[in-house]
Amino acid sequence: MQRPAGYVTAEGRHWFVRLARAQRTVEKAERARDEIAREALAHGLGVRGAALALGIDKGTVSRRYNGGAS
Repeated sequence: MQRPAGYVTAEGRHWFVRLARAQRTVEKAERARDEIAREALAHGLGVRGAALALGIDKGTVSRRYNGGAS
């Protein structure tokens, strides 16, 4: 007898819903972080300061949030 896929069982549906909700929360937080980073750069924080705050390198900040400008 073949076991049903986890997401079709009652417990599986419960965990599927929790995980999907958590993923939406993460995506919303990422969008908010990205918007704040762009605003901070636009208001003079600078790539170095943004990189330090975000814990990533300056090149990534420049590419991701500053339209590729250094």
